[in-house]
Amino acid sequence: MDTKQRIYAWLVLVSTLAALALLVGFFSLPVLHVNSTTIIDQAGLQRSRIERMTKDALLIANTLSPISYTQAVSELQVSLPLWEATERGLQVGDIALGLPVHVPSDVLLLVIQAQPDYNAIDTALRKILAGSASIANNDMLLIQTQIVLDHEAKYYYLIGQINTVWKQRIYTIQDQLYYLELTLIGVVICLVLIGFIGMMRWAGKIKT
Repeated sequence: MDTKQRIYAWLVLVSTLAALALLVGFFSLPVLHVNSTTIIDQAGLQRSRIERMTKDALLIANTLSPISYTQAVSELQVSLPLWEATERGLQVGDIALGLPVHVPSDVLLLVIQAQPDYNAIDTALRKILAGSASIANNDMLLIQTQIVLDHEAKYYYLIGQINTVWKQRIYTIQDQLYYLELTLIGVVICLVLIGFIGMMRWAGKIKT
């Protein structure tokens, strides 16, 4: 094998290995460095939580059943911290929740737009929990529950928009990665074929 053939063989080998390394990297690359399903799920959970917490607030303020009252307080005590943590994660990221630290600007804009409603609901729910131990606070509970009701619909809508925007971004990136992977597969196949043809020609020259 002469020098040119050696150079040709090494170029084909190195190019093929580089393309294979890139291909493996793309197949193992997580979307936005986190589980894309988790992002969508967390945004969806915020809508479910606000619905459940609004229901709990209504039960705490209006129910005559001690069992329903106790259950509603217990559910709200569990749901509220999770709702608050996820809201923070949607704005600044939370690796434990699977939410990216680098939030896209269009998503962040919606999160910021939801903040006034979030803050009003959060404050009202915390007052409801603080005042739920005494029946004497019933008027206060009704007022705070009305605040929750006044802000729930807009917050629910904006969280739905956040969920939709995240889905669109993730699906777009997944499509781009898919086409890049197909391109790399094509490059690898071409390099293998080029190498095979070159080796066959070289073998033919040796025979002659």
